[in-house]
Amino acid sequence: MEDHAGHKRVFLKILKINLFVFIAELTTALYSGSLAMLSDSLDVSIHILAPFIAYISEFHFLNIPAKKIKKVASLMNISLFFLIAAIIAKEAWDRLSDPPNIKIGLFFVIVAFVGLAANIYNAKLLHEIPGHSCVQNIKPLFWHMVFDAGGSIIVIIATITMYFSKMYIVDPILSIFLAGLMVLAAIKMLVPKPSIHHESHF
Repeated sequence: MEDHAGHKRVFLKILKINLFVFIAELTTALYSGSLAMLSDSLDVSIHILAPFIAYISEFHFLNIPAKKIKKVASLMNISLFFLIAAIIAKEAWDRLSDPPNIKIGLFFVIVAFVGLAANIYNAKLLHEIPGHSCVQNIKPLFWHMVFDAGGSIIVIIATITMYFSKMYIVDPILSIFLAGLMVLAAIKMLVPKPSIHHESHF
């Protein structure tokens, strides 16, 4: 029997963590002018919507089958990756010819590492969820966190590089890589794969 109450608790916890990270990253991006940080915050915005949809899909309403709700939610989450990746890529391309100066300080670095830690922790929470009926929710969310952890690493690399070299063109260049990472994440979630759990029947 599925532990829907347990699933809802995990999804709600991830939602709260991602909301905090999103606010921190968006504030930092707007202050610093970093497109890489803004890209990561937009990525996290999907992580706010995704667990919210996953959370409400654990409830049964309007006689809509839970499996159908979860499938639609999964496709919505994946489609958002393509949309945001396109927006980031266009802005990054426009900035390549005249990259703005980026304000980088200790808070910027802290937020970048907090984003990475949050993604790793969220992925761990999802990996430990038992059961099979929630796989349509777990799979997209899990790969969101894994690929966004890669995005956080890119932001950290950009931070260190720009801090020491003052080569601000690194920001739009790595933002393009971030957009590509989002597309890879979306493709990864579209391709059927075995469950992230170890049970062979999942």
